[in-house]
Formats: sequence, structure tokens, C-alpha cells
Amino acid sequence: MDKALVPVRDLTDPDQNQAVLDAASALVEGSVAAEHVTDSHGPAVAAEAMAAARSRRRLAELVGPIHLTVVWAMYGETGRMVPRSAHPHGEDFVRAKVRQLDWLTGGLHGVTWSIVACDDGCPDQPSSADLMTDIAAAEDYPSKGHRSVTVLRLADLIGSDISISPAFGRLTSTDQSRKGGSILAGLAAAVATGPARANGTGRHVVCYTDADLSANLAQLG
Repeated sequence: MDKALVPVRDLTDPDQNQAVLDAASALVEGSVAAEHVTDSHGPAVAAEAMAAARSRRRLAELVGPIHLTVVWAMYGETGRMVPRSAHPHGEDFVRAKVRQLDWLTGGLHGVTWSIVACDDGCPDQPSSADLMTDIAAAEDYPSKGHRSVTVLRLADLIGSDISISPAFGRLTSTDQSRKGGSILAGLAAAVATGPARANGTGRHVVCYTDADLSANLAQLG
């Protein structure tokens, strides 16, 4: 059976990941019907593409400025962070998430996005934070503003003078975090570094997701 027609999504397959966005573009443009997408790519890709198309249409109807910040925690993610050619479970998820956000917001006036990821004490060598930092540098993602990619290390924030929350303030090591500490730190950083509202207009939407590709960011609309 052609792999494009397998009725499940393989998040490690870059062709399937791109097919979702390509099919969603065709649906938004009205150049294909949903039934044709299903026949061409299978039900799993088609369902995800249809959701992304709805998302794009809804976002396009909103009045900007709108800035989306996506937050996730990382622990032991170095395998999934690279392509499948480098690791059997590789999803290349940093680059894939950037492509999803670019697809969702591209051409929409006043709609921008940023990413904040926080390493929860990842024991890998190199760590998740180290690897993501290298990927961001290799791809030349900006450090501020639209399309920016920020990498935090929870270990650097615990015990610092940064006020995040009472629960966070009680942490003394990354071992106590259980992911929550990194999410709190990422959300706080997103709010603190988000775009300033001019004259009370505009929206800054902050959300969090898992590090892997289980939730397509093209559906954020």
C-alpha cells in the first residue's frame, strides 16, 4: 500500500507532515474538495488538513494585531528533535512547528508568532536545550519579535530573582518540576516578552503544547 494512503498519521514522515499543509492550502483556496484529499492522502492526513484549513479561515476573519506565542517543555526530546534519518523516532519537530506557524499566519496582516521552549533538566548529552539552540542558530531564527525562537533552561531560573509564581518559587531543583515548572517558566517568559499593546488594541495569545507533533500548530486559529 502507498504510504500516503495508510489510514494513520506517521509524525516521523516529513512527506506526510508537508502533505497536511499542502492539502490544507488547497482546501483554503477551494481548488480541491475534502473527498479528493481523503482519496489522495488517506483519512488521517485529510482530517488534519481539514482542521488546519478551518483554522486558517477563522484566523483570517479576525482583526489584528494578534501575536501568538507557543510554549512547550522539553525532557529527553533530542531523538524526536532531529529528522527520522538521524533517529528512528525523529520528527524534526522544531522545524516542523515553525513551518506550521508560518503556514497558519503567512500573508495575514498583523498576525505574528513566537516560540518559547524550556528544558526541564534534560539529561541527554547534548541536552534538549543545547540541541534546540543549535537548530535555531542553524536556521537563523530571530531571537526577538516575529518568528523568534527562545530556549530557556529551567536550571538557570530556579533560585533566581525572577518572580514566576509561589509554586515555582518553592522549587529547589529540576527534579521537582515534573514538567510543570518549565511550563510556568515558559508562560511567564512569553507574557513578559510579548509585544506591547498600542493604545489598548491587539491581542497576545499564549498557549502551550507538547514538544512532539501530536498537535498541529496550524490548528491554532
